[in-house]
Amino acid sequence: MSLLHYWPVADEINACIKHEAEGAHDAVLLAVHRPSPLSYKLISSGEKFDASEEELFKYLVTEDVPSGTHVVPITGSSGVGKSHMVRILNARLQSMNEDGRYVVIRIPKSASLRRVVELILEKLPEEEYAQVRAEFSKALTEDLDIDTAVIRFQRELDIALGQLAKELETRVKANPREAAIKEQWGHAAALSKFMGDAILVDHFRSNVFPRFVQRAIAGQQQIENEALVKDFLPEDLVIPDSIDISKAAHTTIAYYNRNLLIREGEGLKTATRLLNENMLVDQAIRQLFSLHQSLGGMTLQEVILEIRRRLREQGRELVIFVEDFKALTGIQDILLKVLIQEGVRDGVQDLATMRSVIAVTDGYLDTEDTIATRAKREWKVESELSSPDEVLRRTKALVAAYLNAARWGFKQLVRHFEKSNGKKEKSTWIGPYMDPDGSNDAQTLAAFGYEEQIPLFPYTEAAIHQLARSALTRNNALVFTPRFIIDNVLRSLLLEGRTSFEMGQFPPPSINTPPPSAEIAQWLASLPVSLEIRERYRRVVSIWGNLPRTANEVGYIPKEVFDAFKLDRPDVEFKVVPKPEQKSTAEQVQTTTVLQSKPDDDTLRDTLEKWVQGERMPQTVANQIRNSIAIALNSSMDWTSERCEKISIERKHISIPLSAGEGNLAANPIKIAESHEDQSGQVRSELLAVTRLFHLQSGKHTYEGADEDMVWVSNLVDRLMPQAISVHRTETQQRLVASVRLLQTNSQILGLSLRGKTLGSVAPFLFGKTSIPKSAPPGSSSAFIEWGAIQEQAQKIRPELIQIVASSSGCFQGVTGKTPYALDMERVASALQDERIVQANNALELSNELRTNLATMSEARVTPLARKFLQEANTIKNKLIAEFGEDFEKQELVDELKGLADQLSSSGAWPTDEIGMGAIAFKNRCDEFRSTAIRESLSMLSNAMDEGGGQVESQLLSKISRLDATPLTVAFGFSEVARKVVRAAEKRASALESQFEGVDPQAETDEIHKQFKILLEKFDTFSNEGDAS
Repeated sequence: MSLLHYWPVADEINACIKHEAEGAHDAVLLAVHRPSPLSYKLISSGEKFDASEEELFKYLVTEDVPSGTHVVPITGSSGVGKSHMVRILNARLQSMNEDGRYVVIRIPKSASLRRVVELILEKLPEEEYAQVRAEFSKALTEDLDIDTAVIRFQRELDIALGQLAKELETRVKANPREAAIKEQWGHAAALSKFMGDAILVDHFRSNVFPRFVQRAIAGQQQIENEALVKDFLPEDLVIPDSIDISKAAHTTIAYYNRNLLIREGEGLKTATRLLNENMLVDQAIRQLFSLHQSLGGMTLQEVILEIRRRLREQGRELVIFVEDFKALTGIQDILLKVLIQEGVRDGVQDLATMRSVIAVTDGYLDTEDTIATRAKREWKVESELSSPDEVLRRTKALVAAYLNAARWGFKQLVRHFEKSNGKKEKSTWIGPYMDPDGSNDAQTLAAFGYEEQIPLFPYTEAAIHQLARSALTRNNALVFTPRFIIDNVLRSLLLEGRTSFEMGQFPPPSINTPPPSAEIAQWLASLPVSLEIRERYRRVVSIWGNLPRTANEVGYIPKEVFDAFKLDRPDVEFKVVPKPEQKSTAEQVQTTTVLQSKPDDDTLRDTLEKWVQGERMPQTVANQIRNSIAIALNSSMDWTSERCEKISIERKHISIPLSAGEGNLAANPIKIAESHEDQSGQVRSELLAVTRLFHLQSGKHTYEGADEDMVWVSNLVDRLMPQAISVHRTETQQRLVASVRLLQTNSQILGLSLRGKTLGSVAPFLFGKTSIPKSAPPGSSSAFIEWGAIQEQAQKIRPELIQIVASSSGCFQGVTGKTPYALDMERVASALQDERIVQANNALELSNELRTNLATMSEARVTPLARKFLQEANTIKNKLIAEFGEDFEKQELVDELKGLADQLSSSGAWPTDEIGMGAIAFKNRCDEFRSTAIRESLSMLSNAMDEGGGQVESQLLSKISRLDATPLTVAFGFSEVARKVVRAAEKRASALESQFEGVDPQAETDEIHKQFKILLEKFDTFSNEGDAS
């Protein structure tokens, strides 16, 4: 099994393929090194140039250093290999330093603060500077209690913040309109009290501050979590839910809510930038360990100056290599001052030339003007290369180099390195590893491929490309990041795979693979093997096949790969991968234009494959799929059996996991799948088919492959139809409940009552004919007028409400009919009893006019009007009883009042101005009152009042709605006039009584009769005398 000899063992993998290559021996470093993509930018102009490692090294050792100080900053994104580049420069310099011209201080990124100082002090004579060493060692003792150090660190941080706040205050006074400086000042002034609040201080001392102190004391290697070496992060200032911040000081709460959490966390970012860019952690650590003070008679800065003075006398130079400047917390400021300390003063060199190479993060030099100006050039290890092919090419070369180094093994590498004294080029001191007994594996190794004569086994170029895409893709672009290649391409597969390969079970389940394409998933499902073997095939096909889309492309995997991994060769045609065709620029532009307007099958397929691999589906494509699914479901729904008008399913009802536009969906949408992980490929096949049929082909079945698409669409519809029916019925029921509730209120306003819960009682209540009283007569109260207007409006919109109810419960002719020929009264009755709260505005599509009308007659608005109506009617009733008595007889009352009117009128005593009308008009009013159904109105009113306290609002509303207010209005008006007539009669009687006060009526009567008798006798006398003459 000689192939196993090409698979490094775990010890050699850990020794030669380290997570941090900077910790490797120079032999390993040079063995795995491949030229890095470099560029440099002129600080003065910003102009950028591509560069090589040779140019960088020549720039480092240039003789053109007139100031005696030469700073070479190397920048780049995290994991790109800045520290590795520093190590390579150091190794190259050491290889040419036979004469000892260069005295090198290399500060590893893993060094503790104590170790950094020790590395610097090593360059001083031991005996002469013993006291200096002892004092620094004491200050940086490793026995320092962490808890105590954290408290002291916080105190020093508070002091640094206070000093910064004063500086910013001065700047604000000088530039009061600078909002950004004001904001920084506010944070500098508040952060100390915030982090020191009694409720929060334990959190910061336990979870935030210790990482800065531990980093300084222990160094990076002893800190498992790499995050501990980072600066302040925005999340450091976020208070965890376990802390009740409401118990904190008022100023703390206000600062947290108003200053830190504002603008979606921008305040947090501003505060952490303030802390980091002003190097406050560095200042606090420096003060904590007294590195700013003179220890043993010298400061650290003076120590380095002394080293330079001594080297000047020896004609030598000092070279400092800093693998990670960020890791030097506590001496960053000191070291910066040292690095730019010129060695030539007034044309005389009094200090040795000092060259320094420092690895810094992207953007660091933007905040350090002094060092940037002295550096002249900013060198950068590039991660965003010219093309994806360039990233893959460099990845393949790096993988091969690490494989070769681990195959040789650490001891052999060191032996070869020491034998060559590290002087010769890599290609001459270490060549490709070849197993002397592996001649029988030549064909298999050739099938896996070579890179610079190094066998790629167990990788192939396709496998490297696939693993690289998974590990290096950031924001849809390949970013060359050696650290990710080491971790995710090399170590993860080599460490976890060797044992399973040896046992004939490679690739193991621990090796993650992206999901296969829909067609490949179906092809895998068709293999007549066990689930375990099928999963191994899936992993091989996905990685070593570089995610093939079709079963035909599986043949591009060399058959020897299946042999090596102890898998039977699949039944496919094995062939060589064709070279990609180059399209002209015009063709590429044209293709892009077409893709933007209407994606073709390939683009849609690619989108679905990326979606399955975890890339969010763009909203444009997602909506195309949603629309297509909606069309398919609508065309298959049996609307007649649903007993309602056709209510189309829309794209808002279709949910696609991990896609844009999900926030605009309806509640409880139809889910095409629980997640984007389509292991079987069924979902992708269905989505591709339905979108191709209804979006790309507009529903026409005339294209090639339409029959197959119809099968997939049918499967999709069958799978989703239960959800679609459930969603449809839920929405229909919500519509029905909302519309029935509106019709219920309408019926109650119009006086219909629900007499039981049987189907026979529901129909006349909701759909019965209604009639409303005539409009309120002139002079009616506002309560009667408003209620009458509500009833008139309710009567007007009733037909429309009935149609809306029918649309959710009726049977219609075809799918476009609007007139129901039957209603499902069971559903209507069920909706009437449904107690769910359904907002009509959300559940129903109403016209603006109807929506406005309904807003004025909701139950919440109608009930107060009904109560007001009832109160007004009851007031009139009480007044009528007060005027006419409890059991008045309408006919007798009218006769008496009309007689009284006659007496007043005949006596000439009818006061028209006082009563407001003549006697004849009053008598007509009496006749009007006599003709009203006042007794019926009063009886109905009494019934409503008697039961009003014990019945629900709906029952009371129905009874009130049947009450005719006209008799009450007429009776009340009549009572008001009648009272005036009675008062006029009483007034006339009183006047007559006063006129005849003290007169004996009988005597007066006798006297009148006597006078009438005398008068008659005289008339007789006059008559006789006339006859005689």
